[in-house]
Amino acid sequence: MIKTGSDKEIFEIISSLDLEPILFSLVEKKDGPNWSLDKAKNIEKWYRRFLFLTCKHPTLTIVPTKEIDEFWHHHILDTRNYVSDCELIYGEYIHHFPYLGSRGKDDEIKLEASFLDTLALFEKYFNCMPLDAYSSKFSAMCGRGVITSIEQEEEMAHKSELRPRLSH
Repeated sequence: MIKTGSDKEIFEIISSLDLEPILFSLVEKKDGPNWSLDKAKNIEKWYRRFLFLTCKHPTLTIVPTKEIDEFWHHHILDTRNYVSDCELIYGEYIHHFPYLGSRGKDDEIKLEASFLDTLALFEKYFNCMPLDAYSSKFSAMCGRGVITSIEQEEEMAHKSELRPRLSH
C-alpha cells in the first residue's frame, strides 16, 4: 500500500526524515566509506530524490547510482529507523533487490534500461541527474518493482531463477 499525496506532500514527508545518523556513518564511522561531509550531504539530497521516485512510481524498477545505493545500504543498516521511515513514506517496508543485472544477458539489459529510465525520471522531476550517474553506472535495484509483500518476498526467496548462482 503506497501512501498517496501530491508531489509536494510526498517530498515534505521525505524531507522530514532524520538521516543525520546515516551521514555520520558515511563520514565519521571508522569502517564507513569516509566521504567528505559535502559529498555525503550531496548524496543525501539525491537519496531523498530516489525515495521520492520510488514512492511516485511504485510499479517501476527504480535503479540507484552506486553512491545513492551506498547511502541506501547505510540507511537499511539503521534497521529501526529504516523500517519506521519506510512506513512513513510508503506504508510498508521497502526491500532491496541486489540481483538485477546478475542473472544473465537479458537481466543485464533490463538493469541498464531501468537505470536509463530512472535517469530520465531524475531529469523530469529535478531537471538534473546525480553527479555519479555516468561515472559509476548503476547499482542494485529498488525492490518496489519486484517484491511488494512479505508473502511475495518469501515465495521469491525460494525461486532459484531469481537468485544468482556461483559458476562451478
